[in-house]
Amino acid sequence: MERILAAMTPDNSSIRACIHALNLAKRINAHVFFLVLTDSVLKAPVSQHSGENFMNRIETLIEQGRADGVPLEYYRADGDHASQLVDFVKQNKITLLVIAAGSDAGDEEFIRKLHHRLDCRIEVVQMKPLI
Repeated sequence: MERILAAMTPDNSSIRACIHALNLAKRINAHVFFLVLTDSVLKAPVSQHSGENFMNRIETLIEQGRADGVPLEYYRADGDHASQLVDFVKQNKITLLVIAAGSDAGDEEFIRKLHHRLDCRIEVVQMKPLI
């Protein structure tokens, strides 16, 4: 069974990784993990309102995924994002890492670093352009 990790930081662009992971899991019968990466020293402070909105959206996606029969687990990790991700992927035998482009975790240099440290596939989700 595929094991998909949707990695995100507490910004709303990261939600795309969750949605993509859930949609994929429904099609291929995969186990999904949501991992929210936080940093004790934030570069830009997240307002409480936007943080609550982000968590509400995550909780809604978790409920929808489980209602659709997707095995889903949710975790939070604090500290260096790259180290936390690498450790999580190895410990949970993740086969596919999904990251949203444009999010803090979707930075091109960050993904390049991960690519050399991970054995799993990495999928970067782009936002669909508005027509």
